[in-house]
Amino acid sequence: MSETSRPWQGTSPGDAGPYSSQNWNQLYEFVLGWGTSRANVGPMLSSGTQPNDGLKVQAKSVPTTSIDVLAGSALVQGIGYISTATVSFVIAANGSGNPRIDTVVLRADYALQTVRLAVLQGTPAGSPVSPSLTQSANVLWEIPLADIAASNGFATITNANITPRHEWANAAAGVYLDNVLNNSGGALTTGDIVVWDTTTDRAVTTTTTNDDILLAGAWVGSTPNGSYGRVVTNGIGLVNGGAAITRGTLLVTSTTPKQAAVPSNLSNIVASIGVALETTTGSGLILTRVNVQKTYIRYGYQPLAAPIGYSVANAYTQNYVIPAVSGTVLIPITLSGPMLLQDVRVLNNDAATARTWRWDLYIDLPNNANALPRIATCSAPETFTPGAASVRTITASGAPVLLPPGNYWLAIQNTHATSSFNLGATNVGGNFTVTTSKTKTTGGTNGATLDIIAATWTASNVTPAVNLRGRAAGDTVAW
Repeated sequence: MSETSRPWQGTSPGDAGPYSSQNWNQLYEFVLGWGTSRANVGPMLSSGTQPNDGLKVQAKSVPTTSIDVLAGSALVQGIGYISTATVSFVIAANGSGNPRIDTVVLRADYALQTVRLAVLQGTPAGSPVSPSLTQSANVLWEIPLADIAASNGFATITNANITPRHEWANAAAGVYLDNVLNNSGGALTTGDIVVWDTTTDRAVTTTTTNDDILLAGAWVGSTPNGSYGRVVTNGIGLVNGGAAITRGTLLVTSTTPKQAAVPSNLSNIVASIGVALETTTGSGLILTRVNVQKTYIRYGYQPLAAPIGYSVANAYTQNYVIPAVSGTVLIPITLSGPMLLQDVRVLNNDAATARTWRWDLYIDLPNNANALPRIATCSAPETFTPGAASVRTITASGAPVLLPPGNYWLAIQNTHATSSFNLGATNVGGNFTVTTSKTKTTGGTNGATLDIIAATWTASNVTPAVNLRGRAAGDTVAW
């Protein structure tokens, strides 16, 4: 029969009972939204003792060769399982000379009519793999909870040796993308960071691009290449971190495949994974508030940016004198659109003697901090001996540098030991002037942060001859 329905009262007519255990198991599977295509689904979210997940596999509080499986519940092919206390297992010693991977499973034995926890012992190898699961309908069915890395001669099992493989039967609160193809060329496991694959439909792969705009989310479960699985895009989940992470840190894709990383520049993020919810001391899985966010740039890049009051019609014959050693002029610059920053240009009005200058670009983040972080800097200071007024240009380090729309602070600094630097400028004019820049002797080469609130900054209403130049279209040079 291709169509059926249940349950009904009595034993007749139509689809009324009696119903077998298999009929009920099948109904549970479909109510929860999975079937034979989700063979490893089982543990029930929120069935553990908070804040622990149901059937969480973890190391002993003082690591030994044993592991614990905490209380929880599951459905194994629709068969209910309940554990009200911690179950411990000793991981068998490994003196083979090679590492080994064991797997903690829930096993439904139809002959014994039981569901019980067990540990499958893997085969030692130079590149070990998880042991195969037995999944024979109505005979024996195993679902994985976690893999245990048993190195040669190991003395303890720590949480770093445990890789979760559980797939929730009642899915965590959040957004999951189901039936997504693993087209990465290798197996994906819980926490692996994946990006959309542009070569295959409904598929993901891995990336070595930092802050990849094609970010899809974090993988859930363990899925071989060529098979379908699940990606979490929004919710609390585990993320594969490649280094020590501090809770509250925003995460992006890493240059190491499958891993998350801390962004090198908070102002330039184009695709974030989410926020770490715990502090770790090294690589491993990180509990994360997964919330995939992207900034799409669709309308080209701003080619030029200049200070308040700047006009190409003005004659910048006035000298904005920047003192030697560490004199700095701080200039607000507004970008109405994104920019691929290539270089910074200034007009120098000196006509003799060696001069040296540099630039740094800072941004005011929403953290109410006086010290602004630097988001771009010059490739190197320029030293020159002017014969007349001249336009000076220094390329950005790592050009082009992506700058999102916003307000920035450009610091032009004189680093020559004895000579002042005459920056070309013009008066704003009129009887209502505004602060267009500030100046200060900062006491050293400007660095990764700059305190712009200090009382020692002196306001000025002259407009300096300065601009930022960006790339446009497919150019590799400034506009």
